[in-house]
Amino acid sequence: MNRLVALTALGLLLATTTACTPNGPGTDISCHIFAPIRFSRADTPETIRALIEYNEVLESLCSRSG
Repeated sequence: MNRLVALTALGLLLATTTACTPNGPGTDISCHIFAPIRFSRADTPETIRALIEYNEVLESLCSRSG
């Protein structure tokens, strides 16, 4: 009986710790959700710079994730 309790506790511990692992396999879908943002001629130079920076960061992060 003690072995069954110990194995059950171990199983629950492993299940909860792997479920909460950040950046674990299959958990990061941000590169499939987020896309580059386009800007228009009506945008201010500050907005255009911010969008270019956002797009560069997105490209950098997602090109490494495969």
